[in-house]
Amino acid sequence: MSRDVEFGREIKRQKIERWRHAVSDYGYPFEIVPGYEAMAALEAAQLTSAKRAVTPIIVPPGNWNSKAIDPGTRCRTAAGELA
Repeated sequence: MSRDVEFGREIKRQKIERWRHAVSDYGYPFEIVPGYEAMAALEAAQLTSAKRAVTPIIVPPGNWNSKAIDPGTRCRTAAGELA
């Protein structure tokens, strides 16, 4: 395996870990999916979430930071209510 391929895999692993850390601040269950799977994942979540009276959201890159924020405020910010 070339050094470039290894480096690319490490960068991807670090990005995934940063996202996991960031979305864990929401305090709610989450799933990280690649962009090309986002619409299908959202549609599936909408079907199951209606039974549980919850609303799934998509948080695109750039709408989070590493500051500690309570889950309700973070969700409202991601939804654009406080942006």
